[in-house]
Amino acid sequence: MVRRALLFDFFGTLVDFDPDIRRVGAPATHAAARSLGYVGGHDEFVEQLDAAWSQLAEESFRTMREFDDSTAFASFAEAHLPAATPPQIDTLAADFSAEWATHIRPIAGVAEMLERLASTWSIAIVSNTHSTSIVPRVMRSMNIEDAVDAVVLSVDHGWIKPHRSIYDAALTRLGADPAVSWFVGDSLEPDYTGPRTMGMQSLLIDPQRRHEIPGEYRIDSVLDVEAAVDLNTG
Repeated sequence: MVRRALLFDFFGTLVDFDPDIRRVGAPATHAAARSLGYVGGHDEFVEQLDAAWSQLAEESFRTMREFDDSTAFASFAEAHLPAATPPQIDTLAADFSAEWATHIRPIAGVAEMLERLASTWSIAIVSNTHSTSIVPRVMRSMNIEDAVDAVVLSVDHGWIKPHRSIYDAALTRLGADPAVSWFVGDSLEPDYTGPRTMGMQSLLIDPQRRHEIPGEYRIDSVLDVEAAVDLNTG
């Protein structure tokens, strides 16, 4: 029997979040950094951390290789916490991940939708992320673990979307045929164009109509997936 699958992006698709740490802030992580000898204020801290993160992200987008949050904090510490030890840097990174996760907001209705879909589809989450802990932590809080058959994170896989291998890894984990599988997300290249290179169909969450794609593959919310897939599969 051919297995069909729905692959979902996570951030911006199943949950809402603000990617800008300068807006979100990190007072608890700043306090932890201060305990290790950091002398700057909170706003300076997040600006410097954002700069270190952005530099690594530029390289990541160029090479499609993922970096983890400890690498970002090691880059920050090299300039601003030179006496910090590797275990201290790892702890600081973990503190930041836990603090940042508190700002993630599950989209109402997603858990119930995934439970319905899981009765007839294989389901995977395929996400670019620098943290090994945030997606599993939020999934537990949403109570969606039983509905999801596979979770493929770039930080574990090593490559980021839209690298072909991360989609292939998810399809392989599911034992799914790309010809009858769909990818759903909110970013054009990682979630719409990339999956199509693997032979999948894809749906782009694009309520502002920012991208020129066929209307039948555009949805306003992830909660429109059930109707959109039914429409496009006949």
